[in-house]
Amino acid sequence: LRANNLLKIGDWIEVPSQGIDGFIKGISLTTVNLENWDTTTSAFPIYILHSGHFKNYQDMLDGKTHGRRMLKTFIIDNAGNNYGKAVEVLSEIHESIDRKQAIALHLAELEELAGAAARIKAGVVERDEFEQGERRKLNLGHTFAHAIEWEARAAKKDISHGEAVAMGIILAAKASERYYGQEVADQSLSAMLTRDFSRCGLPTECPFPLESLSGAMRKDKKAENGIVHFVLVRTLGDVRIEDLAVERAINK
Repeated sequence: LRANNLLKIGDWIEVPSQGIDGFIKGISLTTVNLENWDTTTSAFPIYILHSGHFKNYQDMLDGKTHGRRMLKTFIIDNAGNNYGKAVEVLSEIHESIDRKQAIALHLAELEELAGAAARIKAGVVERDEFEQGERRKLNLGHTFAHAIEWEARAAKKDISHGEAVAMGIILAAKASERYYGQEVADQSLSAMLTRDFSRCGLPTECPFPLESLSGAMRKDKKAENGIVHFVLVRTLGDVRIEDLAVERAINK
């Protein structure tokens, strides 16, 4: 569990079947020590985590970019206005002084939204098992993100994959406004996403100029003769795949 980064001291975990809910204070080969919500301590055998289902909420508690996956999915498919709902819940958690309490307050909503996002993704994968069409939509932001990661490594900047994808989605929205023209630009799509992502604690500003990303995008493993499958956004819930030369996507 520790080797695969599924568990570490300080993590908030829940094992519903055992009524376990608290923060890990110690881990040995056989035992996990836990601080419960009422500040009492308890211990349980580690095999419970191997043999049963448990949830680790720590990334969400830390404000990391896992909410980005939800938002990305609902940009692709916004049935039920789940994008707006996710922004409200994630922003309230991010802006809360006590994130643990905020997550506990919104836990049912988070689980409902996470379930909806998982069903959307599973449906896309089932319909396009070999990524020949629709499944490419799940790569929203990734072409720009891979280029950002490439530049970050060269510049020795610490940018995680999740952070790069969040920035990449904003860049994809700006590229959409350039490519589709006034119809999309009038929606102020990139401005809206930038505002929403910022409220949720996600990075939105790429530290590198578009021109410096172009070389890395041309080397994208899915590029074909200089043409890249860019995932662009016409509006929430309407994401399209456009085969473009890199210059066409980045030039104003």
